[in-house]
Amino acid sequence: MAFWTSFFRKKTDSPDILGAYPENMQVRAIPERRYLKTSRLLALFVILNVAVLIALSGLFVYYANRVDVSIAGANSLYLFAIDHEQKILKPSEYYRKNVHSLQLMTEAIVRDYIIQRHAVLWDDDEMRRRWNSPQSFVLNYSTPRLFNDFRKGEALQFLNESRSNNVTKDVHLYDLKLLKNNLWHGIFEVFDMPIPDAYRAICPCDDNSETCLSCKRQHAIKRHRYQVYLRTRMDSEPTKANPLGITIYEYHLLYMPIHDDEKVWDIPSLLRPVF
Repeated sequence: MAFWTSFFRKKTDSPDILGAYPENMQVRAIPERRYLKTSRLLALFVILNVAVLIALSGLFVYYANRVDVSIAGANSLYLFAIDHEQKILKPSEYYRKNVHSLQLMTEAIVRDYIIQRHAVLWDDDEMRRRWNSPQSFVLNYSTPRLFNDFRKGEALQFLNESRSNNVTKDVHLYDLKLLKNNLWHGIFEVFDMPIPDAYRAICPCDDNSETCLSCKRQHAIKRHRYQVYLRTRMDSEPTKANPLGITIYEYHLLYMPIHDDEKVWDIPSLLRPVF
């Protein structure tokens, strides 16, 4: 009611023209009345426009992408946050504009590399193809020194444990992140699963769903949790098996204890490797 009274006043026949209010508000000429209404509408529009701009500015600041800041060629500065699950101090998560597709492909290769390196099947022919053949994924994405160390050390250990205990080793990757430059960090679990009938998997899933994890934890004979630090580079000659020429030349595996509380990951801060 006050809005219509202020902007669209009715013409009255009152002869009262005395006082400051009638003198300022009652204008007899048509152009003056139009100007009076127009100026009020413009003032209202400006107020609303300023309010909208302030709201949009706040949204822009809130959703703005955070990027790395470099000063005089020094190392990038990061915002750090406490990871209560992993008990570590790590760079806070942020988005980058125009993330290069090569980083996404490298992440997919690193994921497959970790799984192929630690998963042990009951099929000897398949394990021979994975770890001891020219088509081996681990061979084609590792340096010769790194692959020879793996084949003479971890590969024999994992295979002997699997055959002596009559179990298969199922790898479940929880987390994989690019820390800086070519340094990757991952956390995964290895489930010692019993050999089922007809060699069919007891839990035919490999996702991070609660159903899949509950199935593996329920049927696993033993669980092993690890964190891994690895470095990649692109200096090898592209081949049919490795068309991007990405090579993993450092691989550091650290054991992580598993407690009764499944939601708590206890990582000692002093277990970080020194490169």
